[in-house]
Amino acid sequence: MIFRQSKNRGNKYSGGFTLIELLVAVLVFAVISALASGGFNAVLKTASRSEAQMTRLAELQKAMVIIARDVEQAVERPVRDGFGDTLPPFIGSQPTNLLEFSRTGRGNPGQVARSHLQRIGYRYEEDILYRLSWAVLDRAQDTEPNEYELIKGINEIEIRYLDSNREWQDQWPPLLTSPGTSNALPHGIEITLDIEGLGSVPRIFRIRGFS
Repeated sequence: MIFRQSKNRGNKYSGGFTLIELLVAVLVFAVISALASGGFNAVLKTASRSEAQMTRLAELQKAMVIIARDVEQAVERPVRDGFGDTLPPFIGSQPTNLLEFSRTGRGNPGQVARSHLQRIGYRYEEDILYRLSWAVLDRAQDTEPNEYELIKGINEIEIRYLDSNREWQDQWPPLLTSPGTSNALPHGIEITLDIEGLGSVPRIFRIRGFS
C-alpha cells in the first residue's frame, strides 16, 4: 500500500479561517447588526409617531362631528338658569365657558315622554375641551350637567360668530349690533383649535336654516 502526502499539506489557509479573519468577520457582523438595529428602531419610532398622530386625527374628527351636529341644530329657545334668570338661546364667550345653546334633534330611542330639545354647552379647562349636556332645559339650583371629555391636548381655542350682516363677532350676543340685526342665533361659527402635534385647525359650522 502506497501512502502519498497531500499537495496542500503545509498550506496555512487550507484548514479554515485565521484568528484575524474571524475577528474581522465578527467586527463586520457587529457593525451591520448595529446599523440594522438602528434602522429598525427608527422604523419603530416612526410607526409609533404615525400611529399616535392617526389616533389624534381620529379624536379630532370625532370631536368636529359632535360639534357640527350640535351647532347645526341650534334653535331659538331661551332657558332659565338655577336662579330663575333667563339665558339667551345662544351664548358664546371666552376663555373658559365657550358655548351654551339650545338644540333640537335630541334622540329618544326609548320613546320617553320628554322634549326633543336639549341644552348643550362646551367648556375649555387646562388643555381639555368638554361637552356639557343638561337633562332639562329650565334648570333648578341643584341641576348639574353631564360632562364628557371631547378632546385633550389643546393649547388654545378661538371662536368667532357670524351675524346676519355677514360680520364676524368675538362674542354672542354681540356687544354692538347694527339696527335690524337679530341676536337670537348667529348664522355660523368659526372654531380654531391649536392642538398639540397637529397645529392650528380651523372649522366653520353653519346654523341650520341660514345660508
